[in-house]
Amino acid sequence: MSKALVFRVNFGKAVMARRKKLGYSRDKLARLMGTDSDYVTYVEEGKDDLHLSEMIIVARALQIPLYILLALAESALFD
Repeated sequence: MSKALVFRVNFGKAVMARRKKLGYSRDKLARLMGTDSDYVTYVEEGKDDLHLSEMIIVARALQIPLYILLALAESALFD
């Protein structure tokens, strides 16, 4: 597995962990992001690279600074 893929998967897991910690459903997170729950699933499963602007939208919806979300994904400390 490439490093990029590992990071995408870890980013998705960090997003999911934060969403669950906040008690948000995928639908609620999607509404906060201005998208649909399929997109949230796409993010959480690490399906593709997100643009910086998309990561900012995710982080804001999760009420967490992007740099922290990225650090969690990089270090896999989201468990």
